[in-house]
Amino acid sequence: FVIKQGCSWAVQLDTAEIGRRVIVKGIRQWDPERHRYPHPTAFIGAGYNGIKHALYWLHHGTKDFVMFERYDRVGGRAWLVQANKTSRLQTEMASFHVWFGKEWGAENERLGFPTEWSTWPRTDEVIKHMEHAVERYGILPHIRFQVNVRKIDIVGRPTDLERKYDLTLHDLKDGSESAFHASSLLHFPGAYFNPRIIDYPGEADFGGRIGYGMNNDIPFDNLEGKCTAILGNG
Repeated sequence: FVIKQGCSWAVQLDTAEIGRRVIVKGIRQWDPERHRYPHPTAFIGAGYNGIKHALYWLHHGTKDFVMFERYDRVGGRAWLVQANKTSRLQTEMASFHVWFGKEWGAENERLGFPTEWSTWPRTDEVIKHMEHAVERYGILPHIRFQVNVRKIDIVGRPTDLERKYDLTLHDLKDGSESAFHASSLLHFPGAYFNPRIIDYPGEADFGGRIGYGMNNDIPFDNLEGKCTAILGNG
C-alpha cells in the first residue's frame, strides 16, 4: 500500500492512519489465488471417469495434468477388454455420455447434447463417443498411451504442502522405465473384477466350445443354429 506524501511516495504503515488515496501494488487480483503446486497432477486411467474428470478440469481452465493409460486408446478396461463386441449400454446414451452435465448444454459449441448417437449403443460406439470427447475438448495432448504406472512412492508428510508422488513408469512399447513427479494423484481403477472360473465334471470329454460371456471369449458369429447352454442369469 503506497500513499502520496508531498512530492514523494511512502509505504502505508500498519500503525499510521489510512491515507485518503492509496495505491495498491503487487496484487494481481482481489480473489484468493489457488495454491501453485510445483508438479502437475497425475491421472491414472483414461476410461470413463478419467475422461470425465479431464473434461471438468479443462472446462474450468485447469491444464496442469498428465494422464497415463496402459492401453493404446481411451475407453478403459471395462469397454476395451471385458465388454464383448455385442455388449450394449444398459443406460440410455442421453444420460450416460461422458460429457453429461450443465457445462455441456446446447450453448457449448464443442460438446453438446448427443443427438447423433444410438439410444443403447454397442461397445464400438461407446468407445467412439469417448474418443470424440477427448478429441473435441483437447484432452489427447494430456494422455500418454501404453504407459503403465508400475510403482508409486509418497514423498513428504500428509500435512506438507509440497508433498509429492514419485511415479515409476513402464513404457509398454519399448520396455523402458522412467520417473515422473506429481503433486497430486487421481486414480481411476475401473473394472478390476474377473469372472469366477468353474470347472464342471466332464468338460474334458465335452468336445464343444466352453467360454465366458465377456472378454470376447465366445465366438458369437458361430452360434447361429447351434444348441447352446447358458449357465447363469446375471
